[in-house]
Amino acid sequence: MGATGLESGHRFGLKLAELSRLWRQALDARLRPLGLSQARWAALIHLSAYPDGLTQSRLALRVGIRDSTLVPQLDALARDGLIERRDSPGDRRAKTVRLTPAALPLLKEIDRVGRELRQELTKDIDPQHLDTCLHVFNAIRNRLEGLNEDNG
Repeated sequence: MGATGLESGHRFGLKLAELSRLWRQALDARLRPLGLSQARWAALIHLSAYPDGLTQSRLALRVGIRDSTLVPQLDALARDGLIERRDSPGDRRAKTVRLTPAALPLLKEIDRVGRELRQELTKDIDPQHLDTCLHVFNAIRNRLEGLNEDNG
């Protein structure tokens, strides 16, 4: 039996989840010698996109782990001088997490390792195909963000 649109869509979601997991595992293995767990490097990467910081709960959502799981990772990053926590201006109960200048050399190394992995994994893929994938991913992400806003 040939693949219908529904079957293709089902396989697409499964393959996308599998690809994401395998990619993160490969990056995790390459960053482990730097003393970084997946939660730690993911937190640093996400924080680098927000110079004013993120609340711990928003950071946990972006990293894809529970607040309670993220807290020990943030404690370790703070002990290493890579992040700082401040009271959130809008909510005294919340903490805003920000990178410190000490994190910049480590972020450069994370970027270098990530770039090498991307180049290795995509070296034989037509750039137009990658652009098409990005277009599809962005369309799906936008729809998911709309659903999450409607449900949130």
